[in-house]
Amino acid sequence: MKPLETRRVTGQLASRYPLNMFCSNPDCPEPAVDGHHIFPRSEIGNTLWFVQAFDDEDHELFTSPLPHVTGLCRQHHDDVEEHRAWIRLEDADFVWYDRDAERDEWAKVGPLDPQPGGRDKAHRPKRKRFTTDDELARRKSVSIKLPVGIDGVYWRDLIEEAGKVELAQEDTPFDRTLGKVTTGKLLVTILERYTGRAAA
Repeated sequence: MKPLETRRVTGQLASRYPLNMFCSNPDCPEPAVDGHHIFPRSEIGNTLWFVQAFDDEDHELFTSPLPHVTGLCRQHHDDVEEHRAWIRLEDADFVWYDRDAERDEWAKVGPLDPQPGGRDKAHRPKRKRFTTDDELARRKSVSIKLPVGIDGVYWRDLIEEAGKVELAQEDTPFDRTLGKVTTGKLLVTILERYTGRAAA
């Protein structure tokens, strides 16, 4: 879905900027993990982070190149890519819309927070608790609060050591040549073995 109906949008050379730390969906408190090009790369013909748009008479629509890459969490990035959400440019703001499947229309959520080029959310909503099986099934990231007496350095070292132990197991499902296992896969594998859910 295009953010703006116009005949021509081109990428503009400019330095990239730090992505926002939290998802720019206005209602989402999750960390941003994916950089999303609001104007599709196929439309602008490159991967540049700034764009300029032109009207039918070839006049520039923006007074200066517009930053259009924003950080999203994985779930909201999937929603945009799979057309369950739409980011539109309205006046000077990018605005988030969700697809209302029952009414077959778009429901306005609000302006991106932050707008592309920003770093911090102006209003960071509280993380909602997932309670239903459907909500939990859609969740792709979790946060872990370390117990008292355990710091980040110890946690990192523990994970690295656990990864080496895992790769030394004869029945490891991971490629030993890579030399490491991602934290999420490692923890799931350890918990599956502990609970007996691991495949025989």
